[in-house]
Amino acid sequence: MTEYDLRTESGLAHYLLPNIHFEAQVFEEMFRSAEERLKLLTNAYAENRDARYPDQRVEEAIVDEGAEINAMRIDIAEIALTAIFHWVERRCNGLASMKDSSFKSSNLRPHFQDSVMALKKCGVYAKSIEQYELIDSVLRPFANSWKHNDGPNPQLLAVLGIAQEVPNLLDDHEVTKALARKINLDAASLSVIVSRYAREALNFLDSMYRLAYPQT
Repeated sequence: MTEYDLRTESGLAHYLLPNIHFEAQVFEEMFRSAEERLKLLTNAYAENRDARYPDQRVEEAIVDEGAEINAMRIDIAEIALTAIFHWVERRCNGLASMKDSSFKSSNLRPHFQDSVMALKKCGVYAKSIEQYELIDSVLRPFANSWKHNDGPNPQLLAVLGIAQEVPNLLDDHEVTKALARKINLDAASLSVIVSRYAREALNFLDSMYRLAYPQT
């Protein structure tokens, strides 16, 4: 990993931001492309329906493609939220390595909680940061659910306040609405939800580095 002087504003900015900003822009472009295509399909569907002789085959083709695009939007959102957690985990592991030279050698595959504990020993208290619970209690079980489960794991269901088991993540409207509520959104598109979680993750990381290097 490239070394940066985190005691300076420019060093902090270059260490903290590039991957997150670049990856967020990639996801935003994917969302934009999918949503624009859905708008075109919606208009085409309406035009066909309003035609003097609607074409059933055209209507079926539009409906099929629309379902595929919508499924792609859900995939993009799930991958993006999983990536957001790993942005945080990767950066926290890097920070722990910089604050404690023994961290990397003693943790071959460190996880988020490994870096949290190591940083605590160095006087950096991740749990004091406003967004910590969102990262640890929501994004972490979401990422684990996406990687290891067919749907939300029990930890994610519990934190989202969903009593019954559900088979999918963002395919399920209750899961999507609960994720939105966690970031104080009553109703929002998947792209807005992802953007807000990315912003909260960035704020968390910024606070982490400022705790580690308070003179910046």
